[in-house]
Amino acid sequence: MVLTLVAAFGFGAVMALIAEASTTVTGLFLALFVQRVTNVTVGGAALWAQTRRGVPALPEGTGPRILWGLLPALAFVGLADVAANGTYSVAAQNGPVTMAAVVSSLYPVITALAAFAVLKERLRTVQAAGAGLALAGTVLLAAG
Repeated sequence: MVLTLVAAFGFGAVMALIAEASTTVTGLFLALFVQRVTNVTVGGAALWAQTRRGVPALPEGTGPRILWGLLPALAFVGLADVAANGTYSVAAQNGPVTMAAVVSSLYPVITALAAFAVLKERLRTVQAAGAGLALAGTVLLAAG
């Protein structure tokens, strides 16, 4: 529960800061750049701390060849994330920020549905119900 609350606060703070910082195109690109630098710094620090504790950075049998093969997929995910944050910023600047915030909050629902469709992961009943309620709430908000 604590991690859920921390994640919710983090997502909300990032969206609010992106909307505030991106009143200009320069501000938008700077906000997205700072977000990427922060992600790499925090992720690198976590990986470094993990390896200092003796946990391997990569799973057994994983070599550079596998990592190079995954690079296009990782680049796509990174670019899609930047594009999503950029389009949120444009939506927040050109429309009601409440609607942009509600639609952007569906990120976990879309991730769960993508895992279901692409990876054939099973959704628990409570997850499916939560996703359905979130989508229904968004439709009701859009309808006015």
